[in-house]
Amino acid sequence: MNNRGYKSFIIELMGSCILFFYVCMEILTVWGKCMDKFDLEQYLNLAAKIDELEQRKHETRLAMYDQTLATHIAYDELGIHTKAPKIEYIVSDNVTACELIEERIARLKDKQKYFIRFVHTLPKIERESLLNGTANELLQEKALDEIYEIETAICFKYGYKPPIERIQVSDDPLEELDLMIEVFSA
Repeated sequence: MNNRGYKSFIIELMGSCILFFYVCMEILTVWGKCMDKFDLEQYLNLAAKIDELEQRKHETRLAMYDQTLATHIAYDELGIHTKAPKIEYIVSDNVTACELIEERIARLKDKQKYFIRFVHTLPKIERESLLNGTANELLQEKALDEIYEIETAICFKYGYKPPIERIQVSDDPLEELDLMIEVFSA
C-alpha cells in the first residue's frame, strides 16, 4: 500500500469512527470513576450535571450529521476506486454513545432523587445550612454517610462494584482493636 492508500485508509477510518471518542469517554467515566470520591458539592450540583449531559447527548446526536457522507476516490493495492463511509458503523457508534449518556443520566437522576429524599428528612435549619454550604462538621458527616449509602445502592442497582466501606476510628483502643480484627479477618 502506498502513501495514497494509507491516507485514504486513515481518512476512511476517521470518518467512520467519528463518535468513537464519545463512546470511549462515556465508558471511561462509567468504569474508571465509578465510586472514587463522595463529594458533597457534586451531590448539591447534580441538576447542573444532568443538564450538561442532556446537552452532550444532543450534541452527540447532531455530530453524526456534521461529517461528510460523500464518497471519495481511493488508491490502494486494488487500484483506483471509490469508497464510501460505512454508514452502519457511524449510526451504531452514535446510538451506543447516546445510550451510554442516557444510562449515566438515569444514574444521576436516581442519585438526585435519593439525595432529595434525605435532604427533606432534615430539619429546616439543617437543610438550609447544608444547601447553603454552611453546615457544621456533624451534619456534613451525616450527609457523607448518606451519600455513601446512595452510592452503594446505585452500584447494586446498575451492577457495578460497590465502593469500599468507610471505616471510622475512635479514641478507644479496645474498640479499634475489634475493628482491626474485623478488617483483617475479612
